Amino acid sequence: MRQLTKYAADSASNATAADETLQMAVRVIGSACHSDEPALGKALAFLLERFCGPNIFLKAVAYEQLHALSQSRSEPLPIILCRHSKRLSLTVVKALDRDPHTFSECVELLGMPPRRFFRSHLDHLLPPLVISNQREILIEIAKTVQQPLPMLCINHGHHILSKIFLMDGDNELMQQALQSFLELVTITNKPYSGSQDHSGVTITNIVRSCSVQLVFLLVLELGNADPALRRRAYDALYTVKSILDEDADEASLSNKPRPAVIVLDDSDNPGGLEAAGTSMREGPGSATLKRQGAKPMLGDKPLDEFLVRHILSILAYLNEILHAQDRRSRRRSRRLAMPACPAGERVQALRAIKKVILIIGAKATQFLSNLVATLSAPLKGGNLIVCIEAWKALAWAVKDASLSCEALNTLLIPLLERFSSEGPAAPPDSSDCEASDSEYKAMIAEVIEALLLDRETTIKSFWPLLCPIPRSQALGKVREMINRLQGVTLGPEKHIEYLVELLKHTNPVV
Repeated sequence: MRQLTKYAADSASNATAADETLQMAVRVIGSACHSDEPALGKALAFLLERFCGPNIFLKAVAYEQLHALSQSRSEPLPIILCRHSKRLSLTVVKALDRDPHTFSECVELLGMPPRRFFRSHLDHLLPPLVISNQREILIEIAKTVQQPLPMLCINHGHHILSKIFLMDGDNELMQQALQSFLELVTITNKPYSGSQDHSGVTITNIVRSCSVQLVFLLVLELGNADPALRRRAYDALYTVKSILDEDADEASLSNKPRPAVIVLDDSDNPGGLEAAGTSMREGPGSATLKRQGAKPMLGDKPLDEFLVRHILSILAYLNEILHAQDRRSRRRSRRLAMPACPAGERVQALRAIKKVILIIGAKATQFLSNLVATLSAPLKGGNLIVCIEAWKALAWAVKDASLSCEALNTLLIPLLERFSSEGPAAPPDSSDCEASDSEYKAMIAEVIEALLLDRETTIKSFWPLLCPIPRSQALGKVREMINRLQGVTLGPEKHIEYLVELLKHTNPVV
């Protein structure tokens, strides 16, 4: 490679000088980034694109800059690249179509054999390749991982369909992508098709076979930072629901209008709505998708009941992103130096929980303990503002519900634990530095007020059993209510009875 660099430098033109300087600047930026920072991934992607490009001089420069970045960070290059390999995987695989030798060099930089590279990144590679109908590359991947192409596509159908349903653009592009997917699943050319006959498979069959995982992916996109993508996620959830609710008979699928789509905005008002809509209906051997407008309907039965049916599994999936993935990924991180779970995914998961709560509305009361369990741990970590927004949504969802003392304590204990804690709201390596500790406590106080102030009449019957409220200026209104309730005359026996019940509580804070 050094000889290649010397040869390329002798023949380099002035037109490439600016790009060479840019590569050096990108390397400097990448050297200053944290290990899992997205900016480092962008820098690596830029250099790897030049390495995979046709210009031999720029390829040599990119090679040198990648190794210089590795030296400046005192980390082996494969470890740095593998940490961001999800972002880089598509750039690497596109080299397979242009120059197989360059692809081999790329996977060598990653420190992976081709088969392991493909197996590790199928979820990220297959959707864009299917959408762009890169059949030759898909066939090569299927051969390398030793799976028939139809089975490979079906096994990862939830990832492929989620990306197709979330596509931007008109209906024609989405229909083309669905048709391309269907053709790959029903391919009959030997040896790519394997021994099984998939000629009768339809998009509806695939959606039904991977519906749970597909719902998970689309719900996660409800927390996407892009409003347009969130709207398309709502549309896609209605599409999946319409398919799952239809009778098994394919002939019954018709172009009947479907209910409105609820799209909740990101304002502080949990009731903010805007309309959007998508309907998918499939005839025999074809895949079609139509978009249509709809009127906003809060608490509309179709989507809230649909999500309620899946709520426990949805929370388990989002919980995995927020918590369990840290433990599960430690073994993998030792091998590949990959982050356990990017901070952006955690933020997206918290936003998705907020959206789900707002959609199911008062039905959230049925799953109060599950929602509280999911939202309690993030209160002790970073991204606290996003977490508190989800708690606000939960307080809004149960505002008209008749909650028992036990249910109110379930809601209050995690909030009061965080409110009473001292020190920074987030660990030192967190990027959540948007507010001071006192500002966080003021936000939590708002949630506590929303839970208690409008329930004074109900709380009057059991206020001694309510978990203790700190004497804090931020909770002044709540303390005023408690003081009023303390004026209610209770006999000594009743006082002792309430105190004994509190002493039995499993939470040490109470």
